[in-house]
Amino acid sequence: QELLLSYEGLGGSFYDAMLTRVKHEQVKEPLWTGNIKMNDTPQGPRVDQLVRQSPGFLKLWEPPQEQWPKGMYVMGIDVASGSKNTEGRGASNSVIVVGRIEGQKVVKIAQYMTHGLLPHLFARVVCSLGWCFKAANQMPTYAIWEKNGPGDIMGNVLTSTLNYPNVHWALNAQGQATPGFQMATWRRGDGTLAGSKVNVFNEHKAWLELGDYEEPSYDTYREMEQYIYTQDGGAEHCGRRGSLDP
Repeated sequence: QELLLSYEGLGGSFYDAMLTRVKHEQVKEPLWTGNIKMNDTPQGPRVDQLVRQSPGFLKLWEPPQEQWPKGMYVMGIDVASGSKNTEGRGASNSVIVVGRIEGQKVVKIAQYMTHGLLPHLFARVVCSLGWCFKAANQMPTYAIWEKNGPGDIMGNVLTSTLNYPNVHWALNAQGQATPGFQMATWRRGDGTLAGSKVNVFNEHKAWLELGDYEEPSYDTYREMEQYIYTQDGGAEHCGRRGSLDP
């Protein structure tokens, strides 16, 4: 069984040791903030225009470009249910993070964060942004997301309806290959099972500690502040509202 790293007991801050370093050494203002205008093409939704606006859903830590340089891009996606509270705000955010692989490092270059957007509509944003960042073979960004309830809905629309071609596939408990991943069956780069959500989060901490990844987003830093240890040594967002609100 996996050994849990840095377990500090029920209610303890999961990222406690990293928070000061991330806030003071890594977080920086984005170079560009704004929104995207999408256009429906015969190939599917695409970004038609970047509109500078503050506040905005999209933040860039590189200057916006009509065509980003070809490279190895990866897109991590967190999908919320799109439910809203009495004030009309989403219970939690849906987020897209785009990173470029440079050697052993992943450099975060973009973040799209919204709330109250239903998963099947969020899939259109994922598709549009993914096609902005292409590899040398013209494939769009490699997309990966967790197969919870809303993640499954988003992923099905992305792959089946919008025909997005470059996504992570993983084996489910029945041995069938499906798009997206589940925490319990997530495998590290060396092929070993992470085995649980807390161990996936420990991988994230290890990347930060080793310098394989830096977090420039203040929004993400604030999210990291909210993660605590559960009674069984797991990790959970203290503002989580339910099983469909990751």
